[in-house]
Amino acid sequence: MSSAKFRWFFAARSASLFGSNAAPIALAFAVLEASHHSSDLGLVLGARSLALVLFVLFGGVLSDRYPRDKVVMAGHLGAAATQGVAAAMLVTGNFDLAAIIATETLNGALTALTGPGVYGMIGQVAPEGQVKKANALLGSTRQVATILGPSLGGLLVVTVGGGWALAVDAGCYLVAAYCLAQLRLPKVDSEQRVGVLAELREGYEEFRKHTWIWTIVVGFAVLVFVEAGVWGVLGPVIAEHSFGPQGWGLVLGAEAVGFLVGNLLLYRLHVVKLMRLGQICLVATPLPLIPMAMGSALGWLMAASFVGGIAFSVFGVAWDTSMQEHVPAEKLSRVSSFDALGSWIAMPLGQVAALPLADLVGLSRYLWIGAAVWCAMAAWPLLLPSVRRLEHGAREPQAQTVQAS
Repeated sequence: MSSAKFRWFFAARSASLFGSNAAPIALAFAVLEASHHSSDLGLVLGARSLALVLFVLFGGVLSDRYPRDKVVMAGHLGAAATQGVAAAMLVTGNFDLAAIIATETLNGALTALTGPGVYGMIGQVAPEGQVKKANALLGSTRQVATILGPSLGGLLVVTVGGGWALAVDAGCYLVAAYCLAQLRLPKVDSEQRVGVLAELREGYEEFRKHTWIWTIVVGFAVLVFVEAGVWGVLGPVIAEHSFGPQGWGLVLGAEAVGFLVGNLLLYRLHVVKLMRLGQICLVATPLPLIPMAMGSALGWLMAASFVGGIAFSVFGVAWDTSMQEHVPAEKLSRVSSFDALGSWIAMPLGQVAALPLADLVGLSRYLWIGAAVWCAMAAWPLLLPSVRRLEHGAREPQAQTVQAS
């Protein structure tokens, strides 16, 4: 895109995403190597996940109250510091479980506090009328980072160790902070400042006012519960007893290619009823669960995952674009934080519950039930006229609600 602001933002997101996707595998192996107790890794990851849930709503308030580029830049600098401290402890051999838990908890809190700000910035940096294209480009970068980031993290773990891999993540955060420092975005125009809880309540009222938003968020939280358990837990278990880890890697690769194809399609195409298209595509996303449940050959699962990846990416771009076009800019970060909260609560619950539920009813039956629930949660918002009739490009408040800081 021709916008210099978007290019700097795109560079910042690319650096942050690659580091953030490389860090989990580096952290996991570094902690396991240093402590020799898998339960310690659970404590570290659990503490970080808890911080995400606890602070995301306040992140929405923070990013609607202050200039978002400054909030996110400060968060990235803080994240660089936390990962840098963790890296130093691991590289020097001074591993301390309590200190690692503290740094990763703080890192999770900073991620939660800045995430809504990142979301709200897209409408401010994208050229007018090109929010959908911006989301498609960012979605492609996110998917490439999801593919290459863990590979980079694994390579660093093998070659130089997990501590140095975390140091690279800290460096990525610094690069992202530098890019954000070039933006100097105007402050979002907002009403008279009130207390934090009052602003949080205002955000909730805005969230509740848009029936199409909270309906989709509720359905998506249930969907994420199923999806996280299947892709994060049951899929690897199935692969271990059938086509192996390499086969599972091919399945994930097919899904990733589908994501990229879907983002490319949405970049090129103009769709008036964008949210309706996205929601229809979301109905197709549980398709890979069918060959899993049937014990089909690897090729069928790869094909289903490819189609599911396309469908998921279309929904993602439609959702992000519709939110950014139809929610007032001064409340967008708070509204998006309620969306993130639903997913961040559902994801760990789904991962924890997947195996016990599959053992209780049987793996194949659980996958069929999960596919049905997933499909129903994706389809029921289509019953609402506000979802079916929402028009893309009808209003872009971000272009009209900023003032000089």
